[in-house]
Amino acid sequence: MQAAGVDKNRYDFYVMDAHQLSFDDSSFDLIVGFGILHHLNADVALKEIHRVLKPGGRVLLQEPLADNPLLKLFRVLTPKARTEDEEPFSGSAVKKLTSHELWDTELFYCGILEAPVAMVTSVVLPSSPDNWILRFSDRVETWLHRKEILLNWNQYICFNMTKRSPNSV
Repeated sequence: MQAAGVDKNRYDFYVMDAHQLSFDDSSFDLIVGFGILHHLNADVALKEIHRVLKPGGRVLLQEPLADNPLLKLFRVLTPKARTEDEEPFSGSAVKKLTSHELWDTELFYCGILEAPVAMVTSVVLPSSPDNWILRFSDRVETWLHRKEILLNWNQYICFNMTKRSPNSV
């Protein structure tokens, strides 16, 4: 940890089941996770996150999406690249997770064009990471998101969820 610049005297690290956290109710202001929830029973894990967050607390999660046909093909062709418990989120799963009255939720999507274009341009134009093709794909992707076109075909979704106070539920 010290090699990574983390002062172990300043932080506490725990290993535990995310479905049954050993923290007290309303312990945290913020919880952040990258690629964790799709390995869990999302409903149970989100209930635990809700329990340990203070009213008005926020959870930020970035998770993979399942509906893009090219990503589906990639997953079929590379089964050993993932664990058995992985289940990227479909559009219907996202809708189910975010329909709870316990949360105020914002969703952000990324990777429908930018990720594959970045892969191609990193090979074709390795000395130009900030190239016109990538900038153009960013503009198109931004437009698609604004129009809510093919949102679930993105590579990732970011959940920005704020715990509603008991009075507003």
